[in-house]
Amino acid sequence: GEIGYELDPNYHQKGLMSEAFEEVLKFGFQDLELKTIEAFTHQDNIASIALLKKQKFVLDPERREEGFENNRSYRLVK
Repeated sequence: GEIGYELDPNYHQKGLMSEAFEEVLKFGFQDLELKTIEAFTHQDNIASIALLKKQKFVLDPERREEGFENNRSYRLVK
């Protein structure tokens, strides 16, 4: 599966995305029985990378998103 997210800057740094992420991951792994969830983010998006790492996502240095050369793939394996 793949997760994508965007949050209005007025709501950054309030823990909303972390809370939502946990529920989406739980649904993906438990209800949909996914084995892996992937997320792409720009290599310079420090906040997004921190969020992914907080949720235990790991950089997949070999994977690239076609047409978005500056994006990097992070994945979480159940």
